[in-house]
Amino acid sequence: MSSSCTILLCDANSFFASVHQALDPALRGRPVIVAGRETTRHGIVLAASYEAKRGYGIKTGMTAREARSLCPEGIFIPPRHDLYIEFSTRLLRIMRDFTPLVEPFSIDEAWLDVRGCRELHGSPLAIAAG
Repeated sequence: MSSSCTILLCDANSFFASVHQALDPALRGRPVIVAGRETTRHGIVLAASYEAKRGYGIKTGMTAREARSLCPEGIFIPPRHDLYIEFSTRLLRIMRDFTPLVEPFSIDEAWLDVRGCRELHGSPLAIAAG
């Protein structure tokens, strides 16, 4: 038996935008941009869907105004932290189905120690792909 330690990082990229796309199928495949109000200094992009990132160059941290100029047909959604916490909790629950050794790092990232999971779930690569 090997005593090596295998740690996986789960990072839910574009998390805030993905939550909205999961809840509303009409948003899937479309450029979704989660951002604060353009009229305030908090008007920055918090998350963008892959479609907004790849297709229009939208980046986290840019101003909402700049994002709108790059992607006028983007779907701008105000942040809903209650939803993100709910979905983060769900993700953590799923991770704990694989191992009790889960260490949240942020709302959309966690470290999983899967060294004792091989017999139940397969190799670390299989767990990551699963």
